[in-house]
Amino acid sequence: MRVLATMRHAAIAWALMSATLFAMPAHASDTPTYWKNNCAGCHGSPVGLTPRFSTPLDSRVLTRRIDLSASGSWLSSRTDLANHINGVNGTMSALATLTPDPEDNTELGNILQYLVDARDAVMPTSVAGFGDTLIGGTDSTVTLQIQNSRFLALSFSVSRSGTDAADFSVSGCGLSGAGTGGSVPAAVLSSTAGIYNPSSCTLTLNFHPSAGATVIRDATLSVTFSGNESGDPPARTGIALQGFARPPLEITVPANGIATFTTSAPNTTANSTVTIKDRVGSSIQICRRSVLPLDGKTHYTLDAPYTLSGDCATVPAASTLPTASSPRTLNVGVTFSPGTVTTPLNAKLEVGPD
Repeated sequence: MRVLATMRHAAIAWALMSATLFAMPAHASDTPTYWKNNCAGCHGSPVGLTPRFSTPLDSRVLTRRIDLSASGSWLSSRTDLANHINGVNGTMSALATLTPDPEDNTELGNILQYLVDARDAVMPTSVAGFGDTLIGGTDSTVTLQIQNSRFLALSFSVSRSGTDAADFSVSGCGLSGAGTGGSVPAAVLSSTAGIYNPSSCTLTLNFHPSAGATVIRDATLSVTFSGNESGDPPARTGIALQGFARPPLEITVPANGIATFTTSAPNTTANSTVTIKDRVGSSIQICRRSVLPLDGKTHYTLDAPYTLSGDCATVPAASTLPTASSPRTLNVGVTFSPGTVTTPLNAKLEVGPD
């Protein structure tokens, strides 16, 4: 990669912005002990969900299955759950002790969270930002975990959208390259007799920025559940993906890529500084190049320690390798010496690998 700054007888800037999207902490409830001891006999452990197919995959013999996909508002709060218990079936005597003061009842809260998790699946609403990533370098990676409290595995697919969707990829959980075929295993029986723990799988999100001048790369990830017995968890849409694409070499000063030199009188000189950001650390060359028709290449020289040999100066490799977020900074002094020439004299400063 080679970058240019124009020098003329008259500093390329990138805004080094940063932002982070913080992952929301995921929660997932094990099968509550109270549910196991008082509810599982009729409703199952994990909870038996009303089947949606003619041949249910959950073949357990249960007295009652719960339709969470059409739960309405009764899982909105502990009070709503208590009212539902008392209003729908007054014979559930085992829960009588939970309903008199629902908002202060921890066991009722555990059951509420357990049923909501079984209905919805648990996953973050956002993921961490990918940060600075070198174009053509190693991918930046973040992860996203999906948790399942159901008796059966959950099927899902993913899709990416947005201007820079091609810079991001998703893998894991059995997903195909097309984003289909994802699966979260069923809840797992733990060493505590009769208690099921949520199962989970982890999606790996990669950011591999393509070449281009745009620094901030944005896309949106969507996760859609489909084909699941007892109803599908709600789709998760609008999960923001953002990374910062950094070139291996970059001229950050002058900001507009043009260094202007103005002398005060004949046989005087003018000076300017070109700042180079190097994110690879290999040896590089800084060269002066002709610009026609007002070529003044030979009137521009580099200040020490950058000594021209012909038209180029070689910068040794960095002793400490830089990174995409912590580049090596080279401040290159340039001196313009027009002598007695009064017409404009232009040139280019070219920076590239040695």
